[in-house]
Amino acid sequence: MTEAPPIAIVQPMTADEVRLELLAQVLILGVAVAEARRRVEVMTLGDGVMVPTLAQCYRLVKAAKRDGAAQKIRKQWESAQARKRKDHEAALKAEALRLVVTERVTRRAAAERLGLHYNTVTRWLTEPDAIEALMGEARVSAMMGALSLDDDIAK
Repeated sequence: MTEAPPIAIVQPMTADEVRLELLAQVLILGVAVAEARRRVEVMTLGDGVMVPTLAQCYRLVKAAKRDGAAQKIRKQWESAQARKRKDHEAALKAEALRLVVTERVTRRAAAERLGLHYNTVTRWLTEPDAIEALMGEARVSAMMGALSLDDDIAK
């Protein structure tokens, strides 16, 4: 039996996020402008977002350096990274819950499919929101079972 690859949940980047990532690569991480552009271009493949040309990248970096915007860019970039991690975790939680509830897979199987540790999925599924969703699904399943039992009795 072949294993399903881990599910990657990636949000497309906006044009502002592309510019911020480019500036962060150059000003914060110290990457050369051409290399930063290449990295950002790889990050945005399939997003349909236009990456600035190399000349535009140089102008962006020059303007940011002239304005002394490195600190501001660092704060924006760090908050964007935190937001991305939070969004990614929320999407993974939702997917784990969907796998357990709708596909009826075990927590261990859900963790393997998502490329996560078993304890992480278990912790997520014991959070109040997840328990509420699981209880709601159990009620629906019980009602569906009762309806099918009524149909069997009627026959």
